[in-house]
Amino acid sequence: MTEKRYSTVLLAFLLTALACAPVLRAQAELTATVAALRTAIAAAGAAGATGAAAKDSERPARLALVRTLLGFATDEARRSAAELWRLEPDPVLRAALLGYATELASMTDRDLLAILEQESRIEARFVVARCFLRRHGKEGLDLLESLRTENKSPQLAVVILAACAPEAASTPFGKHFKEHFDFEAPTRQLEVLALLAEPMLVDPASARKEGADPEVQRLRLTLAEKAKWPPLRGEAIRQLALAGDARGKGIARKLAKAAQPEPRLAKALFEALTHDLDTADLDILGPLLLLRGAGVAPLARDFVEARAADPDLVAWALGSGKTAKSEGTRLLALRVLAKSAEQGRGDQAAARAALLELFADPSDDIARRAADVLAALGDERVRERLEQQLRSGSLDRRLDALDGLAKLRKDPAFDSLLLEVAGDAPIELRMLAIRIAARRGLRAFLPMLPELLNNTDARVVSTGLELARYVRDAKSIPLLLSLLDRSKGRIAAETKSALKSLTRLYYADADRWRSWWKRDGASFVLPPAEEGAAATGPQTVTVEEAAGAGGDDAGTTASFYGIPVESRSVAFCVDVSGSMNEVVGTGISRLAIAKRALLRSLERMPKGTRVHLIFFDVEVHRFQKRATAVDPKKLEAIQAFIEGQRPLGETNLYGALDAALEDSAVDTIYVLSDGEPSAGEITDARELGDEILRINRRRLVIFHSIAIGQPSALLERLARESGGDYVLQK
Repeated sequence: MTEKRYSTVLLAFLLTALACAPVLRAQAELTATVAALRTAIAAAGAAGATGAAAKDSERPARLALVRTLLGFATDEARRSAAELWRLEPDPVLRAALLGYATELASMTDRDLLAILEQESRIEARFVVARCFLRRHGKEGLDLLESLRTENKSPQLAVVILAACAPEAASTPFGKHFKEHFDFEAPTRQLEVLALLAEPMLVDPASARKEGADPEVQRLRLTLAEKAKWPPLRGEAIRQLALAGDARGKGIARKLAKAAQPEPRLAKALFEALTHDLDTADLDILGPLLLLRGAGVAPLARDFVEARAADPDLVAWALGSGKTAKSEGTRLLALRVLAKSAEQGRGDQAAARAALLELFADPSDDIARRAADVLAALGDERVRERLEQQLRSGSLDRRLDALDGLAKLRKDPAFDSLLLEVAGDAPIELRMLAIRIAARRGLRAFLPMLPELLNNTDARVVSTGLELARYVRDAKSIPLLLSLLDRSKGRIAAETKSALKSLTRLYYADADRWRSWWKRDGASFVLPPAEEGAAATGPQTVTVEEAAGAGGDDAGTTASFYGIPVESRSVAFCVDVSGSMNEVVGTGISRLAIAKRALLRSLERMPKGTRVHLIFFDVEVHRFQKRATAVDPKKLEAIQAFIEGQRPLGETNLYGALDAALEDSAVDTIYVLSDGEPSAGEITDARELGDEILRINRRRLVIFHSIAIGQPSALLERLARESGGDYVLQK
């Protein structure tokens, strides 16, 4: 081979290799993407099956992988999507994969129609309907309309409208949308709008598409300006703003500045105004935080978490934010300053100084939050003010001050201050001081035990029992035995628990405890405290155990989901929101299990036990406003009330707990729910827990919590911090 010919062949080979290299790289990238997505989907499915993931924390990673897969635009990528979509647990990602797979020529009309009829997820039905219309035009629309009429399916009507919405008004699809959308109920219009919010569902190519469909934007603008139903109008405003349309923000500003903003619009307005934030909007965001039940608190928390390092936001909080007339605006500024001070970003000293100013705010809530942050940071400047507040002012502020000082101070002088407060202060303040001392193991408080255990106020007795449990001393045992002789209900149960903690023994009745002490008391040596006893995790019960709770084989002791009912003044708060209709186990609904367990418990309660029966969905349903004494004559009426409850709507947990706490005699509350709070005055789980536990500083109610289906951090917190039990029924 001549040198010239050799060079030509070599050049051709190099050019071919260079041409193939991008293809090979793309193939390798596709293979790696599919493998990673398959692994991520399998992990998500395993977590869901075991109940380990109440919230899908790995969704963002899968979202990124799905976006990458949809960007390849090859049949091999589409075939991979066709294999994976049924495995993906998230409805939007599942539908996006399916929509991409429908572009395969091998996906027949029969396949599409089967999915359309058999799939339960509206997102999957939507992408299939859209594909079918693209394939067959007006004939496809006529066929889908015939299916809708035949099946009488409201969901199918929604997906057909959503599939037609992005098309021009002059097309058959656009005309169909215009003729039918306005006549649908607002709830269905909202479902249509929700489907159009995710570009990945409207068009797989939109995984990388910028901007919004003009027809969809026109629809959003019309609804943002004219819709009468607040949730529909709010969603239109939110989508308009998030798509970058300035008109959405303009409408949001106008509504947020109203003298009394509509609470049902608040979340949408907050999201619209914080997207591509203009700092001039910060002052009008604050009032939205004060709309109870609007659900803005978690949005505000996420917003501050994401933007805490923004110097413009911090400068606003240090300036006009902290001195604004609106309490809500000052509260938002406080959140920003707290995060800045905690993370040491920007001028930390200026943030702390501003928080010290807010500690003197006329709002109790703002003052308390500022003090909490400064105390947690160990800022000594707040100490003197807290000590002044402890000695004067409203009872709540004094309680807040003692809580704050307990976080800040560990010195012996504070122990003396606790002793002073425990000896001479309002009863609620005395109880808090003793409970703090008990948790610190302060033996100087033990001489108070006889007086505490002999008090006529059950709350004080319960405080004394907490002192006996935490400050361990064998001399406390005779005092506890004497209390056991004359107590019943919750106090008797707490006394036995304290004796068990001190002795590592347990006897069911007072006579056996007394016999043991008479026999072994002189030689008894106090054992060391059990380590980790309070951190053993939730008790779990199966569906079958819950359904049989209190059954014929459960003896004569009343219990609810395995938790003994020992109080003689108790409230049951039971969730009857729509999700409680979910069928579990062998075909019985969550609510049916709860009803059965509650009735069995009531049948076994000692005569004279007084109960409140409170069911809650979006509203609170009570058997009677006053407590009902359990007796056989009333069980028939009680049973009719319980059996008449039907699952519907959202979850007003705060309303139910507030109603249960109205009766000052109630000392124990059983609360059962299968989801997060979503209706009522407070819907943010953290805020709800804070509020109920602050109220409970005066009451010392025990909360026993039952989480259904998945763990609940809120229910676990209520139980843990009140001394109750937490049960998870899987």
